[in-house]
Amino acid sequence: MWYSKLGRQSPAAFTTPVHFSTPQLKVPSMYLFAEKDRAVMPEVQQKMIDAVPGMKSIRVPCGHSPFLSHPDETVEVIVKGAELR
Repeated sequence: MWYSKLGRQSPAAFTTPVHFSTPQLKVPSMYLFAEKDRAVMPEVQQKMIDAVPGMKSIRVPCGHSPFLSHPDETVEVIVKGAELR
């Protein structure tokens, strides 16, 4: 059902250079670690977390779209992220 609702993604999203590096991130940050993600493998997610100094994470046993399969846990991660100082 959700797949049928997907729209087109601009190719520019994948080809436009980003002039930002994660060490520049100076605000508290939270990452929802999707343990069963098959699009962004767990090893890659861990590398992304490790690349940001002070990054907090919460592991959820979900795939790539936790807001669909695990909405309550997603809200919990967002709330905890908002409480970081």
